[in-house]
Amino acid sequence: IYAPLIRQDEVIGVVSAISYNFNTYTSEHLELLEGVAIQATIAIENARLFQAQQKELAERTQAEQEILKLNEELEQRVESRTIQLQEANENLNYEKAHLELYNRRREIIADMTDLLQASLTVNEAGEIVSTHLKILFPESDGALYLMNSFYLMEPIAVWGKSKSLNTVFSTNE
Repeated sequence: IYAPLIRQDEVIGVVSAISYNFNTYTSEHLELLEGVAIQATIAIENARLFQAQQKELAERTQAEQEILKLNEELEQRVESRTIQLQEANENLNYEKAHLELYNRRREIIADMTDLLQASLTVNEAGEIVSTHLKILFPESDGALYLMNSFYLMEPIAVWGKSKSLNTVFSTNE
């Protein structure tokens, strides 16, 4: 005898009892087998639902782990990129400061050049050089020497603290 496993008006399987003797089963046996079929259908459907839920839970857990891993990788990439950007910003700031200093020096030299071209005396030229070199070399002492008629180097402009620069010397010294 056979009893169908029916779920929502659809046959999903069959349960059977087989006897090798003729006319073994009665209507009571069939009712009993149908009752077992109903119980088996419920149990199978519950097991399928449970398996589907377990599969969905496993997929969600795996997806969550993948998201956590991706978030961690993204955080590491963001941190690494942030460090790279900070380094690049520091380099740009250094280059900017360097360029500003270079431009400031060029402005001083351009100003000095303009003034030297307009100067009318050696002393005036010496003062212009002295004034601008004090700005260009603020931590330094210095002097501008010219060779006099005796072939001696004579200071025409001296700046800074050192008094030893204010001396005449020969080119052999």
